[in-house]
Amino acid sequence: MKRLLLSLTALGAASVPAQSAKVDFAKQIWPIFEKRCTECHRAAYTGDDGREHKPKGRVELDSLDGIKQSKRGKLVVAGDSGKSILYEVITLPADDDDVMPPKKKGKPLSQKETDLIKRWIDGGADFGSWTGTAKGKSDEERKDDKGRDKSDGKSDGKSKPKAGSGSKSKKKGSPLTTLAKNLKPVPEDVLKGLAQGPFRIASVGDDSPLLEVTSFGETDAIDDARLADLLPIADHIAELDLAATRITDKAGAVLAKMPRLVTLDLRQTEIGDHGVAELGKCKELRSLNLYGTKVGDYGATALAPLANLEELYLWQTEVSAKTAVRLRETLPDLRIVMAADLPEPPAEAADGRPRRRR
Repeated sequence: MKRLLLSLTALGAASVPAQSAKVDFAKQIWPIFEKRCTECHRAAYTGDDGREHKPKGRVELDSLDGIKQSKRGKLVVAGDSGKSILYEVITLPADDDDVMPPKKKGKPLSQKETDLIKRWIDGGADFGSWTGTAKGKSDEERKDDKGRDKSDGKSDGKSKPKAGSGSKSKKKGSPLTTLAKNLKPVPEDVLKGLAQGPFRIASVGDDSPLLEVTSFGETDAIDDARLADLLPIADHIAELDLAATRITDKAGAVLAKMPRLVTLDLRQTEIGDHGVAELGKCKELRSLNLYGTKVGDYGATALAPLANLEELYLWQTEVSAKTAVRLRETLPDLRIVMAADLPEPPAEAADGRPRRRR
């Protein structure tokens, strides 16, 4: 009898997978990312079509630096999958607008895949020797002489990508280093006070005191009143994403108090001429997305004092071609987009409200 019990015990142990076994990122997690995620979430690169392709939602999953220094905040919090944005979005209901991969890209990750990623994160999110692919390479540069992608998820350590390479905020001529000079970090108690709100707040990278603020998954909760919650950190905000939120012209007064604002996304909001006119005070602004807003000629003309402005998206606004031409004459280095050459617009939720896709 004892021998039989021992045999059954051994059989049971053999039939149960060793959940405590350490997850190997390069062999078990990276293949999932490579198959289901990196088509959209890889570092900016030049495609075979000669155009620059940027990562969707500014999320890069093809390199160690891209994952650890994501502009979207804490993609992976070692030891705590519950606080990791990555695990949050892959376990949302299949019909949720924010689920990753998005519905148009196929079925959600399997239970086995999400459980494996959870085990990896909760086990410490160890990447081992993996550092990722070569960032910013063109499609052809990433291929070997047989047409295969050179990257196998490993690195020899000789060509480790630099943090933030391929990211717009780190490109040549970026003002972030200058703007961060002599700027003290926001006190921890202030950041903790904002942590329970609808905003995701993170450093722009490299432990900079400058901040990126996004409305990740909370667009319906953000209106003019909630935007005012950001005033205590207004001096530190360099990148602000308010796409598809409920802000109106009243938000302009708050935005005007952000002297280091470099990138601002206001697409598909209710902001109009009077709110946009306030942005004339944001002298460091480089990129402004007004797609699908109520701005017209008056608001666009008010942007003329922004000598540093490099990109302006005006598709589906009331701004006339004549006004756009005049603005270009005033700001000859400004790229104005009045057609569909811009980030994918938000999808509409069941209630007709636009929701951002990441």
